[in-house]
Amino acid sequence: MKCIKKLGIIFLLVSISTFGGLTTKYIYAREPIMEYRYTIEEAKIKRAQFIWTSCLEEMRRDNLLKSEDIKEINNYINKLKDIKNSQNKEKRYLKEKSALKVSTVDKLVKEGLINSSQGNILRKKLNKYDLSNLEN
Repeated sequence: MKCIKKLGIIFLLVSISTFGGLTTKYIYAREPIMEYRYTIEEAKIKRAQFIWTSCLEEMRRDNLLKSEDIKEINNYINKLKDIKNSQNKEKRYLKEKSALKVSTVDKLVKEGLINSSQGNILRKKLNKYDLSNLEN
């Protein structure tokens, strides 16, 4: 009789710990999956910002752009992003990605911030890197 009670208690403890372990794994497994998408989007945006910055800096070193031109371009891109803290993450990432696409060079030329030859050079420099992941 004592042996049956001990086995019952052991079985009860094992089943409680197993059930408790399964439920905590389920609870903690949901949240990182949702955040995973946002970290990928952040990485895409940071990469694109780095590429834009380095291409503009390279053009400045080659005396194709002045520092004032780069400031105006950065201000224009920031205006296109129009980031507000109240927006949800998905809308904010979509705006940032659309502002950092290669097609923004056409907008810069159209607005008169750079001329068409500078736009062609900037487009060639940006196309060396694959920014197609901003399309999705």
